[in-house]
Amino acid sequence: MSEVALKLIPLVDNRLLDATDCTALMFAIGSKKSDVAFALLDAGMSNPAQANKANNTALIYAMDTIQLDVATKLISMEDSNPGQANTSGVTALITACFSGVQDTSRKAEYNTLALALIATNESNVLQIDRYGQSALYLALNSNPIMSQVVDELIPRSQKVFGQISDYGLSLLETPISDGERDVI
Repeated sequence: MSEVALKLIPLVDNRLLDATDCTALMFAIGSKKSDVAFALLDAGMSNPAQANKANNTALIYAMDTIQLDVATKLISMEDSNPGQANTSGVTALITACFSGVQDTSRKAEYNTLALALIATNESNVLQIDRYGQSALYLALNSNPIMSQVVDELIPRSQKVFGQISDYGLSLLETPISDGERDVI
């Protein structure tokens, strides 16, 4: 079906939205059709900054579906809306930092993406998700892989220094304990 989609791209307005406000780009990314996503981006008719009804953007979808090559292209574009938070409070940066903790095989890639997101100066580093976690909190938990990310986030994140996650952990707890702690 990718072949058909690729043929239709020049013929249709790909910025049109469905009932959930998803664009063709979001569908391509959600379906893991990176060839279609790249073709839509190259056609310049994809509106990557658009957020759907759940406030997800193409960039958040790319991070969630582990299409890091598409995410890299979106980050390099001026209109990818990297600071957008979805209805769970999750941004592309939070996803990169969380995935850097969870996906051990791709930690270095997520580290690179997190640094690229921070470099845009539009990544909303102060955002806290519905679990009370910021990008800094998550990056601290991926030690040492995301140490560069931590170094970049610390001067930008002073407003979240008093943060306590929904798990009852403070920002200082992880670096003090090196990620190991006993329950008292």
